[in-house]
Amino acid sequence: MVSAAGARALALALAAIATACTTPRSGPTDASAAAAPADSAKLEIPVAGTALPAGYRIDTSHSLILGDGNAWTGRLAYTAGGTADDVFDFLRREMPKFGWTETYAVRSEVDLLGFSSEPTARVANIRIERGSVLDSTRVEMIVSPATSGKAPPARPKPAASR
Repeated sequence: MVSAAGARALALALAAIATACTTPRSGPTDASAAAAPADSAKLEIPVAGTALPAGYRIDTSHSLILGDGNAWTGRLAYTAGGTADDVFDFLRREMPKFGWTETYAVRSEVDLLGFSSEPTARVANIRIERGSVLDSTRVEMIVSPATSGKAPPARPKPAASR
């Protein structure tokens, strides 16, 4: 459980990140690219190694990022300009450029994409939903550690009672 103070601190940090990350860009965006503020200090986006479409806007109220760089895990929620089909095609084309291998793709009312990354031992599950505003798309990317494919260890049997 996160304390109320911890939750507020996380919300403020995500709001600061969202403000820094929402400048519209003209083309495909590498989430590991750095923005150059006026003082030329680098401000890095904490979700490196994933493709984000041009003009994305992070939804801080639905995002929770743990860690940073190529080792982050959590939920990244954002909106993107363009249609759900455009975002779907963009992610299928661009995620492999960051070392992700597509594991599944489902086009339907709500599009689903799955990727795995052997180098970072993570998986990404992406849900793409048509937004309520014209050419607005909602995206939720869940990134988590990959499992080893082995069954979890069996629970020890309780000692027999006499």
